[in-house]
Amino acid sequence: MSRAIKANHLTVTGVVQNPAFRVTKGVPFESSLERDLIIMAQWHHGVKRITAQPVTIEFKDKLGKDRVYTPDLLVEYCPQPDPSWPQAVLYEVKYRKDLWADWKRLRPKLSAARKWAHERGWHFKIMTEVEIRIPYLDNIMWLRGYRDNHLQSPAVAMIEQFLKVIEEADIETVIAACSRDEKTKAIVLGVLWTMLAQGYLGTDLLEPLRMDSTVWLRRPEYDRKWPR
Repeated sequence: MSRAIKANHLTVTGVVQNPAFRVTKGVPFESSLERDLIIMAQWHHGVKRITAQPVTIEFKDKLGKDRVYTPDLLVEYCPQPDPSWPQAVLYEVKYRKDLWADWKRLRPKLSAARKWAHERGWHFKIMTEVEIRIPYLDNIMWLRGYRDNHLQSPAVAMIEQFLKVIEEADIETVIAACSRDEKTKAIVLGVLWTMLAQGYLGTDLLEPLRMDSTVWLRRPEYDRKWPR
């Protein structure tokens, strides 16, 4: 069974609320690093559910003593066409300095979790700031500000029509093709960010999002490109 997260006055705690189009409830976190990983996972179209401290794993240490370990997060996925894609991934989230400082104590717990996950056809992964604080996170934090915008501008059809013909182009080229002056450039750019945020357009979010970033009408295979 999962373990409830308690308020903590020494670290950042809270709840990450899900966008309206997601199916799971808000997810509590115990650190800003956990919060950031939750935000990253929520952005992926294939994620079905995210659970904080989802299960307590029982195991024996090398002396035969009973021990327990609770992973930080469980991310479950909708069925994927790629057979290599896991049903679910258990995560331990730690700052790298804390992970190495506490490695001797953590190692048997993490080994037990990896074995427990493997027996269920799941994956187990350790995530630190090195894997989380990357351009992907920066990009979606920017796009989250456009996620709830309404797409009622004529620029939507213009962008779609342009990309149907040319297939893909950098953002600056799309803006130039769909604008007649500086005022409409600003409008079209806002619409383009919104279309990216809502999944109508695709781009490589693993690279920094800039005006020379390539965009296209969304292709499902690019939904797989996140650092799971």
